Amino acid sequence: LHQVLLWCKEHEKDSLLPPKLRKESKLSFITIESCPSKLQKDILKVFELLESLGIVVVNEEIHYNQTGYSLDIVIRIKNSEKETAVEIDRPPTLLMVSSTKV
Repeated sequence: LHQVLLWCKEHEKDSLLPPKLRKESKLSFITIESCPSKLQKDILKVFELLESLGIVVVNEEIHYNQTGYSLDIVIRIKNSEKETAVEIDRPPTLLMVSSTKV
């Protein structure tokens, strides 16, 4: 339900859900404990091993309370301010390449 509410907000549509249910669905979504997969842990280790080549792990499992979503890993190239989010083992419909200066 929370994902539908986010869509409504992004597309400036009115939600048909009562305010109490909207609040409860958001709370339920944002309090889900993330559990990194084995693949995610393995990829994190690889990034950490690549530090000598200039790849720096900035953060991992970054949770955003406003939306309830999280990023798996954020990396950057040494001596650069440009950070790149890395999503691992997500459904293909959620994959996109994004790089932003933070």
